[in-house]
Amino acid sequence: MNMRMYTEDSFRGEVRDGFYIRPMIKRAWAAQLKVLQEIDSVCKRHSLMWFMDFGTLLGACREQGYIAWDDDIDIGMLRGDFELFKKYAREELPEGFFWTAKCNEESNEQFFGVRNSDHVRMDEKFLEQFYGCPYAVGVDIFVYDAVPDDTKEREIFMVLLSSAVNSAEAISAAGCYEACSEEVHGWISGLEDSLQISLKKDEALKAELYSLSDRIGAMYFDVKTENMAISRCLIQDRRYLIKREWVERTTYLPFEGEALPVPIGYKELLSAYYGEDYMIPQRDGAGHDYPYFKDQEERLLQWFAANNIKVPDIFKE
Repeated sequence: MNMRMYTEDSFRGEVRDGFYIRPMIKRAWAAQLKVLQEIDSVCKRHSLMWFMDFGTLLGACREQGYIAWDDDIDIGMLRGDFELFKKYAREELPEGFFWTAKCNEESNEQFFGVRNSDHVRMDEKFLEQFYGCPYAVGVDIFVYDAVPDDTKEREIFMVLLSSAVNSAEAISAAGCYEACSEEVHGWISGLEDSLQISLKKDEALKAELYSLSDRIGAMYFDVKTENMAISRCLIQDRRYLIKREWVERTTYLPFEGEALPVPIGYKELLSAYYGEDYMIPQRDGAGHDYPYFKDQEERLLQWFAANNIKVPDIFKE
């Protein structure tokens, strides 16, 4: 993966599909692609497969780049490649980059990814490296797991997975295990009995349940099932049950001037996720507050004000 050459004209605001794209969004896009380049480098060194996914895949297919109102990059990996990537990424990512696996407090979901920072940075070296974007940017990684083909076995798998996720969400809402309902306590007891484990009912329980849900998702890692899914998505909507043959190999589509990998069955995957009319633009948002760096931006502007610093033009557009 080679980075395209950017000029200041590359970051001018523009209206596309009736939507105004801010200059800072374009800078964040460029910075995200730089993070993706590092991910790609690790994968190439170790012969690991990745592919564009969700809105990024949709953008590649429909726009040959970012959708105007999208502000992040999503990629997918099969479980085996993901586990190896996770190991190598911690050792090989450039200085300042880091692997993340944490709970998104907005959606109460654990997510994985690579970030270039964990805070706003205004130092010259960082701004030069990331095209004037001071905000932490990254790439989200979705893990595809083998799912039982047998219907009854799949239902047991789903019960275990949903019990772990729903219990973690309930603890997040209630504040602690003790404040949860008897139903939630029953879910957790059921997990302990079924998996022959013991969970501590302390402040670390929520994180442990999210971690457990990821391990449950990987239970069929070494079974070549016909069906696969991003396990966490599957318990929300059965449309996320997809065919292994769609994602076990990749081809390439253009994306922001690069040829990047997509699942060999990208048309089938997009149809499953977005419907048969996925090629018709629908402004349905990015799935989170837009722009993703909204909180970082607000804190930076507050810092400018508190220190009587004139806001640079780059942050006014």
